[in-house]
Amino acid sequence: MSVIELTEKEICNQAIMVQDACNISGVLNSYYEIVCNLRRIKGYEPINWNRHPAVLLFQDKVDDMLYRPMEERKYMFDHYSEVMNACKLIAYGD
Repeated sequence: MSVIELTEKEICNQAIMVQDACNISGVLNSYYEIVCNLRRIKGYEPINWNRHPAVLLFQDKVDDMLYRPMEERKYMFDHYSEVMNACKLIAYGD
């Protein structure tokens, strides 16, 4: 599967837009693409990209679409606006 190269700004923009998605197939496909691109940009060590705001927003969306209980999503429940603002800063700048 070929992956379209994205900038970090484009990755964050996708993570923001996916919050309104309703098609899990499309969300998972985009999630795969952003992770592949973050690995390319940030390096192959998971510590470099697995806590990136875009990854956290995608994971929260997938959890929401799978009806994962909020108690199991405590980190995102407590930090959603902080993570969203970090993504917006990367996507849109100041």
